Amino acid sequence: MNILITGGFGYVGSKLCEYLSKSGHNIFIIDNLLQKNFNRKIINKKTKFYKIDVNNYKKLSENFKKINYDIVIHLAAIVGDPASKKYPRLTKKTNLSASKFLFNLCKKNNVKKFIFFSTCSNYGLSKSSKLLNEKSPLKPLSIYAKTKVDFEKFLLKDKSKISKIILRISTLYGVSPRMRYDLTINEFTKNLFLKKKLDVFYADTWRPYIHLNDLSKIVVYFLQSKNIFTTKVFNAGVNGENYTKRDICNELIR
Repeated sequence: MNILITGGFGYVGSKLCEYLSKSGHNIFIIDNLLQKNFNRKIINKKTKFYKIDVNNYKKLSENFKKINYDIVIHLAAIVGDPASKKYPRLTKKTNLSASKFLFNLCKKNNVKKFIFFSTCSNYGLSKSSKLLNEKSPLKPLSIYAKTKVDFEKFLLKDKSKISKIILRISTLYGVSPRMRYDLTINEFTKNLFLKKKLDVFYADTWRPYIHLNDLSKIVVYFLQSKNIFTTKVFNAGVNGENYTKRDICNELIR
């Protein structure tokens, strides 16, 4: 199978490429290399890279004419509240307008499966330990989450036969070829190792977490699944990994 991963050099994308390249599939990466600390070592005989910004519709269209993609995994986005707040226009353009264009391009070129990485931030803040499910109300608080919700709505309204899988990703942690230390567990672990003081805000707010390896396994499941989902939303996380920041601190200092 030919699998395209947009944003393939990012924190999630680079780990996923590394994971999927071992499965025997042909992996294609599209990335604008906005982040400088990317790792080219993930490129191998089964992986090809194209420097393309998803906002460049012309180059994106030309790429789809050259390669018949079976599956598209859409990761490219302005990620997180700080970045989306700093670049609101670019966030709306990238996360919503470009995502719509990409999906319509997938329909036009007979892509069989479209996997979209959304976020658990769509649910807003929760001070309760009660577990949320896919039918829980969405309360996006940031531009980042709002653009994710809006694109989800776009996909849910689509009546085409392309299989659309929406994954609302829990807060990630773990080692990646393109490392991020602004994620809670990664940041806390790094600062503890460096013996730095931790400033913890909203210490008792609950969040779901998931390791990068577990997320990769979830993606592989949907790649291999013979179930045809016209459009389906899934919370991607582990029930046993719901913690407050206070819980994480207490666990790390044991």
